[in-house]
Amino acid sequence: MGLAELAIVTSITTVITLTFNIIFHSIKNSLDWSVDKKRFKRTYAFEQLNGLYFDLYKRIIQSEYIRYFYKEYHLETMDFMDSPFIEIERTRRKEKVSINREKGVTKSESIEVVEDSITAEKKIYIAEKIIENPQFASKELLKIAIAYRFAHSKYDKKFVDQEMSEYFKKEEVRLLYLMITTIIKEFNELLDSCHLNIDGKEVSSGLFNSNIFYENRD
Repeated sequence: MGLAELAIVTSITTVITLTFNIIFHSIKNSLDWSVDKKRFKRTYAFEQLNGLYFDLYKRIIQSEYIRYFYKEYHLETMDFMDSPFIEIERTRRKEKVSINREKGVTKSESIEVVEDSITAEKKIYIAEKIIENPQFASKELLKIAIAYRFAHSKYDKKFVDQEMSEYFKKEEVRLLYLMITTIIKEFNELLDSCHLNIDGKEVSSGLFNSNIFYENRD
């Protein structure tokens, strides 16, 4: 092989090697970017769960157990469409005894609202929690929460226009339904992103699966 031929072969080999290296590094960079993207999504999903969605979902659990309990023990049936989130209110009578030299002994009664971990679960707090943590909420959920806050601030107020009052009441229930079902769906989707167990029924319907409440019943 002459020098000219050797030079050609060397050049071809160099070009092939260079091309191979370019392709190899391009594929590697693409794969690295894909891996980094998946890792980021998984990490962010976990942050969303810890920063917002676990807290929202646990509030829904209480509401759904109350719905189950009232229905199963024939106390009241509360349809999810009409009451997407159930609140508990507790009150107690407080008796006050006063002793006055002129009037003698007088008694008075008052009713005070009991605040505890059960009664603290309010539907407006769900919206406020989302609005206070926008970095963890999806765009859809944030939009719904802000709209719900406005409707909630108006729905129980008296308006001269009765028709306007009814509009706010309808919007409050509709937006609350959207907010609760969106939370349930997205909660499971985030669990799936973190390779954790999900509930297929909740993902597809957005409705809470209460089957666990029926286990070990006589």
